[in-house]
Amino acid sequence: MTKVTLDALETAFGGPASVDDGTITAQYWAGRGPVTQINGEKVTFPREMRMKLTQGRPVEPLELIATRGVRCVRWEIKTLWGASVTLYTEIPDVETIGIGDLQQVDPVTFEPTGEVVAAWEAVVAAVQADRERVEAASVEAVASAANASVSAAAAEGDAATALDSATDAGAARDEAVTAADTASTAAGDAETARAGAVDAQGVAESAQAAASASETAAVAARTAAESAQTGAQVAEESATAAQTAGEDAATVAITARTGAEAAEAGAEAAQAAAELARDETIVSVDGPAEWTGHVALSQHESQSAFLTRRLTGNVTLTPAPGTPGQAYTCTLLLSQDAAGDHEITVVGAGTSYGVPIALSPSANATDLLHLMWTGSVWIAMMGAAQVAVPTSWVVA
Repeated sequence: MTKVTLDALETAFGGPASVDDGTITAQYWAGRGPVTQINGEKVTFPREMRMKLTQGRPVEPLELIATRGVRCVRWEIKTLWGASVTLYTEIPDVETIGIGDLQQVDPVTFEPTGEVVAAWEAVVAAVQADRERVEAASVEAVASAANASVSAAAAEGDAATALDSATDAGAARDEAVTAADTASTAAGDAETARAGAVDAQGVAESAQAAASASETAAVAARTAAESAQTGAQVAEESATAAQTAGEDAATVAITARTGAEAAEAGAEAAQAAAELARDETIVSVDGPAEWTGHVALSQHESQSAFLTRRLTGNVTLTPAPGTPGQAYTCTLLLSQDAAGDHEITVVGAGTSYGVPIALSPSANATDLLHLMWTGSVWIAMMGAAQVAVPTSWVVA
């Protein structure tokens, strides 16, 4: 067993900021699906090994079996806000190795490939930037609402002061009217006094001048009252505008929060869809049936199928033409009849080192053979020879 330590994920998984929670999943893989195990007519897919991540670090290391060039391990790393990355690596036959030191391979040919860590960091950075942008927008909207509330309160104070001024101006106008009436009375008395004496005429003229001054003061007071009333209306309109601005700011904050919730819901839906797609890798067993001579596979039998066949003679097998740009695997569970020593030839398929695949010749022997379409060529490979349950694995 090889112990794979996952401490390197603290940096590669974290991106520009630390990640609080997530999961890492590991599964043995070959071609388009998990590696299968055969026991008679029963097909078993290996279970996923899943581990939680806390603050960007795994709980414990994983112990895995070395792949030895016939399989690989599929890693899937996810955050709770929807970012994910998938890697395919080999597992060397060593005691301990870090995940960052594992060689990435092609899941079909198991040949080494380049690095993809940069792509993962870009995904995490983009998600983190979106989250920070939404949070900044929410903070700015709340601050705008607070400033608008302060402006509205100040405008209300100004309106109250203007209203008080208008009340004082009204009182002054009333006093001016009273003064004008008094002046008119004084003018009448002055006319009567002037008919009696010259001194009384001087007093009357002084009274008339006072009346004129009082009238001027009344006009000025009325003008001031009208100005105060206009100021009160302007202040009221300012208070209404400030209140509207506060309501608009609150609406912006609600819209920002709704957008964040919609983004989170979308991430959860994408995660659910990915898990559903992963669960659709189980196929039905076709067979048993007998083969001998020339056999041509149909499109249905060639694409992601599992066929159980008994060889009653030598077989020349022709797969259906593959679909360019797509990849899939047909798995054959082949058993010899009582005579045994039957061979199989796969027309046009490549093999390891160009050497034909030799089946187990013993009577009733069972072999597992994979036919993999890479998008351009068929490849035949032995999955397991002379399949049998080890004696030490038999439970009494």
